[in-house]
Amino acid sequence: MTQSDGRLQRSERSRQQIADAIIELVEEGILIPTAQQVAARANVGIRTVFRHFSEMNELYLLADEQVKAGYNRMFAGGDRSGELEERVDKLIAHLGSAFERTRNLHLSTHAQLWRIDAMRDNYIHNTMRLRRNILSWLPELDDRPQATQDAAYAILSFETWHRLRGIQGLSFKRTQAAIAAMLHALLLRSE
Repeated sequence: MTQSDGRLQRSERSRQQIADAIIELVEEGILIPTAQQVAARANVGIRTVFRHFSEMNELYLLADEQVKAGYNRMFAGGDRSGELEERVDKLIAHLGSAFERTRNLHLSTHAQLWRIDAMRDNYIHNTMRLRRNILSWLPELDDRPQATQDAAYAILSFETWHRLRGIQGLSFKRTQAAIAAMLHALLLRSE
């Protein structure tokens, strides 16, 4: 290995340490970590952070990209068998578990949507992916009026989950029950 190769490997390691640090900080609840916090967590100097990333937005976007695969896996899968009512309950439990694990990532993204266009675009893309996922759980929605579909997607959104869990302070079970009540009422009314 040449000296140049060694420097390149150290540089890549530092870059990944910095990306890992910002992800860890966000997952711990520091929703918009500063460069100083990231540098301290990555055990590098602040100049090293800015040598690898010209601005913090660039680092936030890399972190967003790196968590995407794991995030998508959390929302995929699940037992989609059974009648509509049973699938609704399974879907709510599945989404609830994923929302609980990704809560701080969602909140961090929400806190930055106004200032990072690419992050806003990614969030919109992920929201559309979630809509397609919900439709695969509940194909009956496709036959419902557009307003009913839009209401169902809103009910099953992170924003609704967080409002009940994080703002109103409901337990996981009560949040599931509240969302199930809304969705069952919507779908039964629409039949």
